Amino acid sequence: MKVIASILVAGMLTACGSTAPRTAPPPSTTTTTTTTTTTTTTTITTAPTTTSSSAPPTTSTTPAGPPLAGQPMTAPDGKNYSSCRDGACQVLVSVGSRIRVNTSTGPATVQISAVGTDGISITLLADSGFSGTVSSGPNQSDFMKYNEIQFTAVAVQGSSGVLRLTKT
Repeated sequence: MKVIASILVAGMLTACGSTAPRTAPPPSTTTTTTTTTTTTTTTITTAPTTTSSSAPPTTSTTPAGPPLAGQPMTAPDGKNYSSCRDGACQVLVSVGSRIRVNTSTGPATVQISAVGTDGISITLLADSGFSGTVSSGPNQSDFMKYNEIQFTAVAVQGSSGVLRLTKT
């Protein structure tokens, strides 16, 4: 027992009087967090139209026709937007007007988002999830097209306009 006590006391004295080799602290680290934000933008460019069952609306500009302002506000279908469902009508529109159409890729809603001397802007909301906004331009010869339906601004007066839908 005396041997064990001596070993314990010797071990304690050794531990108390000794200095353990010091190790350097770990190098400091800096963590840099980089956040990347990705924005997807759909741009609809002016180009000659082509027929495609899944193409986004396109705007086509042909040689300038007469300006929309000052043209007769003739809309044979008046505000009967249901006459446009088949893709053929000529209606009186203003901002907020909503027209349902059936296209080769399914039904869609055309909402008038602007009317003025610069033309008529529409936002197309397809039931399939596609959406896009296009503008006609200030002349009668300018048109927009989604699948087989062509949208032509015929006239504008103040905040109202006449929009013709033609199935091509």
